[in-house]
Amino acid sequence: MLIMVFATIISKANDSEKILMTIGDKEITKGEFEYIFFKNNDRDSITKKDLDEYIDLFINFKLKVIEAESKGMDTTSAFVNELDGYREQLAKPYLTDREVDEFYMKEAYARLKEEVKVSHILIQINGAKTPADTLEAFNKVMDVRKQILNGADFAAMAKKYSNDPSAVQNGGALGYFKGFQMVYPFESGAYNTPVGELSMPVKTQFGYHLLRVEDRQDARGEVRAAHIMKLVPEDASPEQREAAKNDIIEIARKLNDGADFAELAKTSSDDYGSAKDGGNLNWFGTGMMVPEFEKVAFGLQNKGDISEPFRTQFGWHIVKLIDKRGVRSYNEMKEEIKRRLQRDPRGSKAFDNFITNIKKEYNYTEYKENIDAFIDFSKRYAYQDSMFKVITRGLDKPVMTLNGVDFSQEHFADYLIRNPRGESPGEADRVKLKWEKYHVETIVNYEKSILEKKYPDFRYLMQEYHDGILLFEISSNEVWNKASADEAKLRAYHKKVKKKYRWEEPHFAGKIIRCLNDSVMEIAQSMVNANVADSVILRELNEVAPNVIIEEGVYPKGKSDVVDYYHFNGEKYKPSTVYGSAFLSGKYHKVKTPKEFELVKGNVTSDYQNYLEKMWIKTLRKKYKASVNKDVLKSIEVKKK
Repeated sequence: MLIMVFATIISKANDSEKILMTIGDKEITKGEFEYIFFKNNDRDSITKKDLDEYIDLFINFKLKVIEAESKGMDTTSAFVNELDGYREQLAKPYLTDREVDEFYMKEAYARLKEEVKVSHILIQINGAKTPADTLEAFNKVMDVRKQILNGADFAAMAKKYSNDPSAVQNGGALGYFKGFQMVYPFESGAYNTPVGELSMPVKTQFGYHLLRVEDRQDARGEVRAAHIMKLVPEDASPEQREAAKNDIIEIARKLNDGADFAELAKTSSDDYGSAKDGGNLNWFGTGMMVPEFEKVAFGLQNKGDISEPFRTQFGWHIVKLIDKRGVRSYNEMKEEIKRRLQRDPRGSKAFDNFITNIKKEYNYTEYKENIDAFIDFSKRYAYQDSMFKVITRGLDKPVMTLNGVDFSQEHFADYLIRNPRGESPGEADRVKLKWEKYHVETIVNYEKSILEKKYPDFRYLMQEYHDGILLFEISSNEVWNKASADEAKLRAYHKKVKKKYRWEEPHFAGKIIRCLNDSVMEIAQSMVNANVADSVILRELNEVAPNVIIEEGVYPKGKSDVVDYYHFNGEKYKPSTVYGSAFLSGKYHKVKTPKEFELVKGNVTSDYQNYLEKMWIKTLRKKYKASVNKDVLKSIEVKKK
């Protein structure tokens, strides 16, 4: 059975490499065409007609790319740098363990959707200088755990034994939190412990923790609020405490009387960071504010609701609800989760797994004795010392082998010369740390160099970007820039096809000049006849006769009383209470007359671009012969369920 599956995979791979078409001397495989075709045709079913039409479009597309290559556009430094930049980004998903990546992303999202309420006891590891230190802390935390399981009160034990300073006041209670708000081992310990149960010791960089999960609930989402605060310092006198309370009560009274919240925040709030923005705070969720503040903010129901004054450890507050939102969907949060994982220790797990898998796949081998030679070199010379460069030139013993490829001592030496700064004073540690970075970087660079060979979809994706950049550049030169840069040719094209751009109904195109009375209108008419600029007419006439207005546009029947009066046998123009007189400056057009170039320039430009492209394609079809292998074309499955 395994042999049959393997044979099927090989058969499909070979089938994808069959030549579907030849354009000039360029051969395009069935696999490349299918990648583009199905990417741009994702309907439930695709017919043979769809395929035939797309073949023609694809040939036109490739003709332009081949022409760009013939002009050397793919050899310019700008092109090479742009494509290299895209490749660097596109390669990233292939240089990690995608299954592990997806696991941690979905795990993180699940933990963002649920909040856990936890109490903990911390037993610190005294610097972890020796294994004995770690064992001592572990034995102590296990003893505390045993006492709690035998009936000792958790809060009392936290106050007695926990090295978390806050335990004296809160008995180890941390309240609710969700994903990303605690270090990962602590977070996992909390989410993996059932409600009401006591965890086994959880080790973090802070020491050993005992966790008791008090409750779990669906995440409340996030809230956006504004607040006004009157600060009460810890060492405040009774008089200061009373003054702050009276101040917040007075602010509440003003709000009840209709005062503007934002203005009061600006003038009265002691939280100067938010006060300048009217008290506005960023979106926040569980665990981001003190519990009393969160309780009030999440308790407000409607946008604009304002709380009563309440007290926290920082002082007195009044909160206004700006907005609320639930937990966003996985797809909406995917990129944000990905960024947060990159800053989180678990984010490296997928990459570490990728390195481990690559080593297995490529039979990775290290040659310790050839690596250790650099410990002696490091004792005698700095990496950029000329003698270090001399003695390492030509050293051809391998330091590692990957996929049958040997990487020499000289290759490692070049890395050291390029990266001379030491991470540790001891030569052995220094070389070891350099080696860890070198061999991982070398593995990644090697894998990156063979992505096109290893993954057909990456090869097709890079080809798509390669062709897309060239298509844009050559289309700009041959079509888009030509159409916009040469107005004389554009006007000439308009004359040839102007019947296409005709008015469908009689209309007046031009300006309506409204004036206060006939005498002002006569002056305005003389200025228009003398081609005085509109801005000058308005400036000069409005100084002596206010309310002169110039409107410009296209006016069919019924759109303007003035145009109707002059051109469409409307009722005699009746002066309004403001405008006593009006006249027109422009042209009346009968039905089916062509539109002026200026009015249709955008449409003409677009059509002229289409015309230039058709002529260009016609030229390219003559220049490069295109042929399609009908048998290979027939083998493309055009129906998709």
